[in-house]
Amino acid sequence: MQLLAHVFAQDVRLGLADFLYSPDQLPQSYCDTAALADKLAKAALHSRDLHIDPQLLAETTNFLRTRAI
Repeated sequence: MQLLAHVFAQDVRLGLADFLYSPDQLPQSYCDTAALADKLAKAALHSRDLHIDPQLLAETTNFLRTRAI
């Protein structure tokens, strides 16, 4: 990964989710945020990405709307 090679310190481990969250899908409470952070930390510790099942997330709101011409 280029981030690990050029941005972070030499022994940093990075855990990424394999899903791009919409703002309304981010954890809503402290406990949910802490649980997600813990899962990401464990993924980083084992040099893996965190799999997110999109079916378990809230439905997103359409943030970008097109104007009728």
